[in-house]
Amino acid sequence: MLFAGLEVAATHLDIVTLDLDSEEVKKHRLPAGKEQWETARTMREVLPHPSYWEGISLLAIRSPETPQDMVIGAVIALIPPGVVVKSFQDSRWKGLVGLPGNSGGSEVMAWASEFGASEAWDEASCGALALCYAALAQL
Repeated sequence: MLFAGLEVAATHLDIVTLDLDSEEVKKHRLPAGKEQWETARTMREVLPHPSYWEGISLLAIRSPETPQDMVIGAVIALIPPGVVVKSFQDSRWKGLVGLPGNSGGSEVMAWASEFGASEAWDEASCGALALCYAALAQL
C-alpha cells in the first residue's frame, strides 16, 4: 500500500511516497511559479500524469490556512477520485508523529532523517514525509 504526502513551498511542491510494505520512501519535486496564483494555474501541466497516482491509496496534505491555499486547491482538483485526500492542521500532523505541535522546520527535518529522508531533503520534503506517517497513524 502506498501513501503520499504533499507540501507546498515557495519555489516548489514536494510529493513524497511511502510504501507501507517495504518502507521505501521516494521524493518527487515539482516546480512552482514565482507567485502562488501562477503556481495554481500551472498545476495541470506540472502535476504527475494520472497514472502516477495508481496504487496510491491516500494523499495527506497540510490543511489550507495560508496563501498556499490556492495551490493546494488546484492540486486537490486534479487528484483522481480513487485517491482519498486527508488534510491535517500543522499541530495535528506533528502530534501524530510524536513531535510537539509547535515544532519548527529543524525539528521536523531531524524527525524525518530517522524515517527515510536523506540529508539533501528540505523542510517541505520532510513535512510531506511526516504527513504520510500522520495519515498512517490515523488508520
